[in-house]
Amino acid sequence: MPYFVFQEVESAIPLFLIQVVITLVLTRILGKILFYIKQPQVIGEMIGGILMGPSLFGMIPGYTNSIWPTWSLNTFTVVATIGLIFFMFLMGVQVEPKTFRKVYKRSFPIALASIVFPFAVGIGASYWLYDYNLHVPDPPSNSNRTGFVLFIGTSLSFTAFPVLASVLQARGLLETTIGVQSLSMAAVNDLLAWCLLALASSFVASSDPATGGYVFLLSIAYVLIMLIIIRPIMHKIHHYYYRKEDEDNKYFMVIIFLLLILSAFTTQIIGIHAFFGAFVAGIILPKEEGNLAMKLVPQIELITKNFLLPLYFVSSGIQTDIRSLKTGEDGGYLVAIFFLAVIVKFVPSCLLTKLFMKNYPWRYCISVGFLMNTRGLVELIALNVGLSSHILSIELFTVFVLMAILTTLMTSPFLTLFYKKEYDHIHEVVSYRATDIKSEEPEKMQNLGSKDIQLEGIH
Repeated sequence: MPYFVFQEVESAIPLFLIQVVITLVLTRILGKILFYIKQPQVIGEMIGGILMGPSLFGMIPGYTNSIWPTWSLNTFTVVATIGLIFFMFLMGVQVEPKTFRKVYKRSFPIALASIVFPFAVGIGASYWLYDYNLHVPDPPSNSNRTGFVLFIGTSLSFTAFPVLASVLQARGLLETTIGVQSLSMAAVNDLLAWCLLALASSFVASSDPATGGYVFLLSIAYVLIMLIIIRPIMHKIHHYYYRKEDEDNKYFMVIIFLLLILSAFTTQIIGIHAFFGAFVAGIILPKEEGNLAMKLVPQIELITKNFLLPLYFVSSGIQTDIRSLKTGEDGGYLVAIFFLAVIVKFVPSCLLTKLFMKNYPWRYCISVGFLMNTRGLVELIALNVGLSSHILSIELFTVFVLMAILTTLMTSPFLTLFYKKEYDHIHEVVSYRATDIKSEEPEKMQNLGSKDIQLEGIH
């Protein structure tokens, strides 16, 4: 290997370590400040990432060339992407099928409407945004209209389950009626939105719609193989170690991580992002017996959330340039997209909550509508997929990033304004059809960590 390659590696390592130190210090300080005003810490990390880019620190002479030279970005982005892959794996691991079947069937109509309506409106809005996206000073190289339409529809559909959980936890609402309802809706929402993002990615990856359809079919085949073939194999292996009371056997852990890596690799090769493969790998892990998830999650979560994810925020932030929004037209698009994003989530969530929970006041339903506008991290992930696929211009990417931050920032203040804890003591008596009457309600509540929560009004 030539000497200059060794020299570049030797200089890349200390520079990377400096980048990590700056990232962790700044994002943690901002995250802690915002946490004290009832904002999720992730918002501070998102804002910190933007500040470290060209929007603020980039205006300091010599800062970008010294701290973020172009040749160093690949290394930083790769490590940050590894953090994203592990985060999505954790999200998949924490999807509990039993809880999903018991709780979500009553929240499903509301959750489905809160993704179908935004997706449909987003598709309509994409025709308006398409010309703006291509007529900016530095337009994207990928002008695939089908991929762009699907991508914009998907970008308006997300509710960030982990960020929403942080908001509810900060306000002590995780085990309340509104907490259980909104989290169950967000989980359904995100699960469907990731599938839509995979669909959009398959079309974005190719300018030929036929090729995009082929990629999507490959993705379907991949998911079926994981569910029908790989999942039973993993369950048998787990059952073997479970009987031996050795769930965290080191060889079994190696098998799990190999599954994660190979699954992420497969989806990346197919033409959709590696994070989708990681998410599916987490979903198919055994959860019916034992405590595999409880043992696995804390070990991965510690380094993923506290070390790797802040790097992802910065890798996104250094690509976000608020200064690119120079004209009144850019500001107009930002305002329009912000209000559009709020309305398409708020209206179906609020109205259907009132329809299915008639005895609950409008203030409760309005609170649910604002909670479903929490976007944050998962929206950022989707936007980065669009930017890396060269389907989004820097201007439109920046507009959507700001929309994601603003819609998440507004959640806590509006929750304070409209929500009252006494709403949790409202219990409805609803006559369900015979098929809906089950004796599993106490077990359902126990699975959610609370015996006092009642959702009889959601049906």
